[in-house]
Amino acid sequence: MTRSRKPATVPTQPVPWWELAVLTLLLARFYLPTEASDRGLTLWLAVAAFLLLAGRMWRGSRILEPFPLRRPTLPECGLILLIGGHLISAAGAIWSGADCRAVLNHIWEWTSIGAMVLLLRDTIRSRALLQLLTPTLLTVAVTLSCLGCWQHFVWYPANARMAQRLQQLETQANLSEAEREERQRLIAEIPDWETSSETGQKMLFARLAESREPIAAFALANTFAGLLIVLLLVAVDQTFLQWHANRSRWLLLTIVALTACNLLLTKSRTAYAGAALGITLWGILQLWRSRPERRSQLVKGLLIGSGLTGAVFVIAFLSGSLDREVITEAFKSFRYRIEYWTATLQMLRDHPLLASGPGNFRQMYLQYKLPGSSEEILDPHNLVLELWASGGLLALSGAGLMIASLIRSMWAQRFSQSAAEVVPYSFCFRMACGAAPVVLVLLGRGAFEGWLDPTLGWLVLVSIISSMLLLPRCQETQVNAWMAAWMALSLHLCGAGGIGMPAIVQVWLLVWMVSLRETYKTPDNASDASSQWMWLGGIAVSLLLAFGCLWTGVIPVISMNHLLAQARVAQRTDSRQAVRLMTLATEVDSLSPDPWQDLAMAHMGHWKQSPRWNADSFTQAIEAQQAAIKRDPRAGKRYHLLGQAWGQKFAHSHNDDEAEQGIAAYRTGITLYPNFAPLHADLAVLLNDANRPAVQEAQRAIELDDLNRTAGHTDKLLPEEQRTSLEAIVAKGL
Repeated sequence: MTRSRKPATVPTQPVPWWELAVLTLLLARFYLPTEASDRGLTLWLAVAAFLLLAGRMWRGSRILEPFPLRRPTLPECGLILLIGGHLISAAGAIWSGADCRAVLNHIWEWTSIGAMVLLLRDTIRSRALLQLLTPTLLTVAVTLSCLGCWQHFVWYPANARMAQRLQQLETQANLSEAEREERQRLIAEIPDWETSSETGQKMLFARLAESREPIAAFALANTFAGLLIVLLLVAVDQTFLQWHANRSRWLLLTIVALTACNLLLTKSRTAYAGAALGITLWGILQLWRSRPERRSQLVKGLLIGSGLTGAVFVIAFLSGSLDREVITEAFKSFRYRIEYWTATLQMLRDHPLLASGPGNFRQMYLQYKLPGSSEEILDPHNLVLELWASGGLLALSGAGLMIASLIRSMWAQRFSQSAAEVVPYSFCFRMACGAAPVVLVLLGRGAFEGWLDPTLGWLVLVSIISSMLLLPRCQETQVNAWMAAWMALSLHLCGAGGIGMPAIVQVWLLVWMVSLRETYKTPDNASDASSQWMWLGGIAVSLLLAFGCLWTGVIPVISMNHLLAQARVAQRTDSRQAVRLMTLATEVDSLSPDPWQDLAMAHMGHWKQSPRWNADSFTQAIEAQQAAIKRDPRAGKRYHLLGQAWGQKFAHSHNDDEAEQGIAAYRTGITLYPNFAPLHADLAVLLNDANRPAVQEAQRAIELDDLNRTAGHTDKLLPEEQRTSLEAIVAKGL
């Protein structure tokens, strides 16, 4: 009797932990609100990038690698200009007077992006990294798409029900003890409710009741949509490569469908256009680079894919997930963007070289915002204008070199590369690939921000299962897909903006670098006597950057935000304790204007509530407001608040000097924000109360209010009582 032989086991790939560390740091950005870069809430990832770069330098010194110091290629010159332009423009913004905290946060973010570029430059041609990149990105696609579906079908409806119940309790008289407790619980779950005015509460309720667009771990649906474009192209390319592998076909089709559905649910028109361009360009490149015998099969697959895409659109439209307004409001959305771009071009005409600098666009843009324009935007919603505005002409020229390099590379290779053999990985490594980015975010938030997002907990399990299923089956994504994804994302950013957000700029650069990986030169293996000292110098610089970011960014920002959160809670019950916490926050972070602004509002509240109109509280409020202005001198709204404080003091004391102080503050605010109706309206009222000519300012306020009413900007309208008083001022003057 013969024994049956056991099947031969396939040796597993040695664990490339270095590549996994680089990927983990890249993908962790997708599980954080990248729009919080102004506030510095993602700076701890910048510290991790500097430490990882120091580890890379140490590794090079230990194995006696030659230091990779060589003449940069044309694509690398574009990267240097892009990152260096932002750093130089940031330095110019600080020199000319800006919000130093926001600009410094962006300096650290862009420096960390430079560190990640250095790390990727050495590993981007590694087969291990390229083979890991595809399944880890698909794991992100599954994880965030599941989160997006949960937000659309569960989270948003639950928020709407909570807001509706809270609105009922707010209008109901004689609440029972249980209802009062329920009201307090709902207010705690909707923190912006209690601090908003009555109009703000109505707008917040409308937003909670109507919003259904998934945002994943970000704060904007457009940001999520930009990431989904890249993930969709990777999934489509993998589906094409694995079509004849029966075990992977339906799994990959499911990922494509899940990602496409989330893209539709974001209702991002620019993302729709970008995805359409990306898939079309991918198909053209596949046809152009494929061998003649495979073209008929490829055309058949493209036709089937187009039919399925159309069917998804029809189903989404009929089911109500895709609103009619997505199509009917497209012209209005485009008109808004024309307004943004027109004002931004006027700004860039006056400041062409360094422009506004990163983190300082809104303050400078508001000086040029068109009358009747809608939002006080953080970026111009255009890739080219945003690069110019935040990084100056240097960054814009760097982006031009990057685009030229990619277009040249498209013509350089006739046929697609052959897919590399899939190498099996160990079971533990499969779990680590999916779970590592989410676990890093959980640990980072717990250590630096002091709180955890409960929704990320179950995402770890989804990530582990996805990586276990995907990692052994995915092949290396073709260059065609990376090029098409970069073009598609760039088109989306031309209408949505967001290149200043770390997660978006990192995926934008990552896809570009992978597309051009064949253009990177491999350093010579010849030993260099000075390499050891260069590696040690690189270690010292990297550790110095990590310490500087930690000391000037992470620690003060996290501590300040923690103290302000405690102060806002204490303000409901103990106002003195709240003031003490705010004062401590000003000492912890001496650059941020936010604690000074909160402190000024708290002192003004004490002054107005004091029966004797305590002069000390008013003086402290003015000093705190001026300190906030000193730290953010281009913000017209801060001067508006200063003028309101002096106007309230004048209404109490009728002192002409106080009226002059208020008028001066309002006029400075109007210089910085000339088309803001409330500034003109409050100035007109103060001029009228001080027996000064007020007709011109009242007329200007009414004109701006009429423009907002015509455009339907309900959040910008003046209160009816104030508008009536302005009309009375105009009638009296005429």
